Amino acid sequence: MDIINTKRFVLRVHPAGLALMVVAAFMGHGEQALLTVAALLVHEGFHMAAILVLGTRAGRIELTPFGGVAEVESFQSLPASWQALIALSGVLGSLFCYFALGFAPAGGSRLQAFRQMNLMLGLFNLLPILPLDGARALGALADQLRWGRWIRKGMMGLAFGIALLMLGLAIYGAWHGHINITLIFAAPYLCYAARRAYVAQRLRLADERLRMGAKLGRDKMWKVDGVAIKNSVPKHELLKMLLALPGSRLHYFFLLNPVTGKVERVMEEGEVIEEIMGEGE
Repeated sequence: MDIINTKRFVLRVHPAGLALMVVAAFMGHGEQALLTVAALLVHEGFHMAAILVLGTRAGRIELTPFGGVAEVESFQSLPASWQALIALSGVLGSLFCYFALGFAPAGGSRLQAFRQMNLMLGLFNLLPILPLDGARALGALADQLRWGRWIRKGMMGLAFGIALLMLGLAIYGAWHGHINITLIFAAPYLCYAARRAYVAQRLRLADERLRMGAKLGRDKMWKVDGVAIKNSVPKHELLKMLLALPGSRLHYFFLLNPVTGKVERVMEEGEVIEEIMGEGE
């Protein structure tokens, strides 16, 4: 559901986040849900501030059960330090809010609850699991060493493990008569969000490579490499090969018949990307 929709950016609430708030209100935790939303807005406000200070453009900000997700146009083309700063700005903002409210001359239970909510949100988002801010920052830095794909796979696997742990705790609590709706609801969403963040990052990388083809219209010369592979290689494997190749060159894939050794098809990297993005990774 869109809260703000302008030409510059969109602020929306993910259906899972909205459903969790409705369930919390139904179970008598409406005030806690509102404090959570307020903490999320603070968190995302600092993301937006970092985006504006760095002169980039936000495409979408989405509030989810685990915090907010800020999508920045051409995020992969930004310097790694900028990517990490944008990812960690929300964490720094939440922690800043926590410490700043500690100097308030007087505060009731609501203020203290809001303060603690900012602390929990900030620390939780530091965890290196997709789709949290800590994972996004670590992935951005790992890309510089060409370890990004493996690091993100590890962080996605860690998210699946934590989701199973959350589900186990929920079942254990239910067995003893204490039902925790948050754990039951959040565990499957974490698996979905982790996988979604991993695939989205891979497709963003592919999209950035596709845009590089526009340089052909401006540059007089372009380095070209040819790669010979079997014609039976799945399309998603072609994409993995492409993302592992140097991004400063244009690549052609020669699909060979493994029996005759003859070239049956030649594919430019843009064709590979378009087919994969059309089918899903």
